[in-house]
Amino acid sequence: MSGELSPSEGTIKKHQHCVLGLYHQHSADVLQPDLSPLGFMRKKFPPPLTRKTEEGWRSFLADFGFTTAQMTTPIGLLSDGQRRGVTTTHARGALEAAAMR
Repeated sequence: MSGELSPSEGTIKKHQHCVLGLYHQHSADVLQPDLSPLGFMRKKFPPPLTRKTEEGWRSFLADFGFTTAQMTTPIGLLSDGQRRGVTTTHARGALEAAAMR
């Protein structure tokens, strides 16, 4: 349903109001260790996908418990728990972006 895999037979039809969220259990699968959480979110969801400004992304990350310093720290230097927080914000950002389409 996410489009990552194709059906081996038949078709997949998603309801027009269906919004999927994908949580990556292994954050290494999606995170870029050289980017900060702020940079990662801005790269994953550029202006055509969302209307958030830098201030909006900072507020969004703060809602998930990130301090100002953590928002600009490279992901590779964050703890495992903080990296999981980035994947959670990524999933939530994807839901918001999908809802805007």
